[in-house]
Amino acid sequence: VERCLRAPKDAGWHGQAEMQSAGRLRPHVPILAMLALFLGLLLLAVFQTAGQANAVEAERSRAAVSTAMTALAERTTGTTNDNANWDDAVVALYRAQPDFGLAERTWARGTADHLNYDEVHIVDQRGRTLWSAVDGNSIAPRAFGPAVLQLTQHVDPRTKAAAGLLRLGGRAGDDVAMVGLGLIVPRTTALGRLVPDAGPFRLIMVRRVTDRLLADIGRGLALDDLRVDGASANREVLAVAGPNGMPAFTLTWVARSPGNEALIRAAPALLVALLVFLGICALIVRDTLS
Repeated sequence: VERCLRAPKDAGWHGQAEMQSAGRLRPHVPILAMLALFLGLLLLAVFQTAGQANAVEAERSRAAVSTAMTALAERTTGTTNDNANWDDAVVALYRAQPDFGLAERTWARGTADHLNYDEVHIVDQRGRTLWSAVDGNSIAPRAFGPAVLQLTQHVDPRTKAAAGLLRLGGRAGDDVAMVGLGLIVPRTTALGRLVPDAGPFRLIMVRRVTDRLLADIGRGLALDDLRVDGASANREVLAVAGPNGMPAFTLTWVARSPGNEALIRAAPALLVALLVFLGICALIVRDTLS
């Protein structure tokens, strides 16, 4: 009977204690909520900043690759113009039997080091290849498709040359190349009389876009695995236009992720902040309930 009489009293005491503990914890709830909100906003800001940094780097890489391709075209145009606009070449080639000895001693040697171009060709006004050289040696003349010969339509009247990225269809590997085309004309006005009435010959210089060339460009731009027509999953893509303005092929690469790298470096500090927050919450709850 005594135990039964005490039971309601004990139950009431425990209920009162729980209410008192909840009452003591209630003033700390706004503080815990503010801490949680601050930590959540901090994490959100960090991840958004990392994403924006990655997006900026991807845009920078696209602009850099586009600029690199433009620079390659300008360099090829300049090289072709310097070689095609040459008095000695006019004197040697515009005769009943063209003398290709000058071309072998000069242009052919330039194909040996692959510094500015890999192939060089002389094409007449009808698009017939008269002479070709690769790897420092003259070879049997190589024919070109209409896409290359149509570069004549894009020749700059001032420089007498043009360049464009093209697929050399029908060639080994269907190579992508930067092709420069220059009109073989004299610098001296008096030698203009030697140029045939049908028009000047075309000097074609080919710079193959090889994996090695793309790797060198990629290193200079801080890009990884720059290649032609690579798989586009998780890769940046740039459509490269040919001389006619239509996309000729695509370049793909792996852009670096500075935001992700920053997150990895900041991960220990973020983890410590989270542990401190959880520790503060645990201390407040323990002191309140004790």
